Amino acid sequence: MKERVLAIVNLIAQYIMDDDEMALNEQEIVEELLTVGFEAEEISAAFSWMENMSQEQAGRNNDFQPQTGIRIFTEEEKMAISSEGRGFLLRLQQLGILQPLQKEEIIDRLVYMSEEPADLEEVKTVTALTLFADTNQKWQQEIQSILGNDLTSIFH
Repeated sequence: MKERVLAIVNLIAQYIMDDDEMALNEQEIVEELLTVGFEAEEISAAFSWMENMSQEQAGRNNDFQPQTGIRIFTEEEKMAISSEGRGFLLRLQQLGILQPLQKEEIIDRLVYMSEEPADLEEVKTVTALTLFADTNQKWQQEIQSILGNDLTSIFH
């Protein structure tokens, strides 16, 4: 079931990020997913997972960044994430796209979801959603600063 939930999360992310279509509301997305053949409980689990992900983003201390160094994957992590997926995460960090804390979040989520090793596409989906949630939170902070006439926090 976790694979199907991840597939739903992937589809929801595509609906949200698709520039060609008008943005669908939650009800329209649910109806579309039901039409495609997903079960209501799977769709609900996907939305819950995404909501939990957003709440975790909001509650964490974004100022903390672990020191750089060599990251050794545990046996559990190796069983949960394919070698291509692990290599992808390391490459994104080397390129400066992923911060160490973001990479750890992604690894934790993939281990939590694992029934089988997450393939490269699943790793990409979770990575994209994590980066999207981070960006969304930064935008919300900037909007709140603008609405609160606290423009100094935007420039610092």
